[in-house]
Amino acid sequence: MWRKIGRRAAGLALAVGCLLWGAGADAQTPEIYALQERFSERLSAGQCKEAFEAAQKLEKAAAAAGGTKSQLYGDALARQARALACQGSYAEAEALLKRVLSVLGRKDASRGEVLNELGRIYNDQGRFDEAEVSFQEAIPILEAAHGPDHLIVANPIGNLANLYWSSGRYADAEPLYRRAQAILEAWGASTPEFAITLRNLANLHFRLGRFADAEPIARKALAIQESTLGPEHPAVANARKALESL
Repeated sequence: MWRKIGRRAAGLALAVGCLLWGAGADAQTPEIYALQERFSERLSAGQCKEAFEAAQKLEKAAAAAGGTKSQLYGDALARQARALACQGSYAEAEALLKRVLSVLGRKDASRGEVLNELGRIYNDQGRFDEAEVSFQEAIPILEAAHGPDHLIVANPIGNLANLYWSSGRYADAEPLYRRAQAILEAWGASTPEFAITLRNLANLHFRLGRFADAEPIARKALAIQESTLGPEHPAVANARKALESL
């Protein structure tokens, strides 16, 4: 049960982890903020087509606000790519992200975020070697731009940990999960994505027979999910069943 749910959670983490482009780099209008929120809501609900439509509108708004070389514009394209991947259109999503990379400098902070997104696309297609390289490239770029303990750095770290976990590389996954957990806790994160990170760490402990270590982490993850998603959400029900099986 835990292994099955852990794999689903790993996939969900790759699908809905949030983009955090450099806030303040461009003028973010109320329209842009509203479209970003709409995109996130629709994607989290699995409404991929609606999420893509919101991202298309966001692209136009971002171009009007900051031009086609702005971070907001790159963010809009990356969101479109994620919505395309949600619909299974991986080739289109990959091409879109590579288009964004082509206009970014080698050390541009946004490049790290796009590489993280590209790693997600590769992972979803089972192209694990390419995904690993993308996540590994993303981490130092984001660390250099924001510092090693910034919230944004936890994103590719968690994704790389998920990849190692699903590949059975538990020794490689564990320190990454712990680092992601430490960063998220230091920033006071209490989101569904943080709950997934905790659940995956609990799954790892369970897989290695560390049941006493797994349970408190799983309970914390469940509490976050209940408070953020609501007690009747399917993900909460699955987490509760898994916890009961310990």
